Amino acid sequence: MGKLPPFKKALEQRLQNAGSADYRALSKLMKQTFIKVVNEDLTPLLKNINESALLVWGSEDSETPLYMAKTMERLIPDAGLVVFNGAGHFSYLDEFHRFMAVLKSFLEVKAC
Repeated sequence: MGKLPPFKKALEQRLQNAGSADYRALSKLMKQTFIKVVNEDLTPLLKNINESALLVWGSEDSETPLYMAKTMERLIPDAGLVVFNGAGHFSYLDEFHRFMAVLKSFLEVKAC
């Protein structure tokens, strides 16, 4: 096949590094599925959620940005949003003790 020209090699390297770490770890077939899943817009269905919803988000989440949480909070009839400042995509791990306190409080209120 031969060597790639420098610009094609650079492009190939960039494409290999594109996407999240989760995406890059997938097989080719799973990448196709992943793309379909993350691009599916379920926003119109949010109004149909008839259970209380606790949304926990990190202010620094770059994979599912905060504006998405705010949209969900607005469209889900009984939703509450807790934002952990400085936390990322895995905010519940970044702020584990705070998350557990919030979750415990949510479950206690829901049980009443």
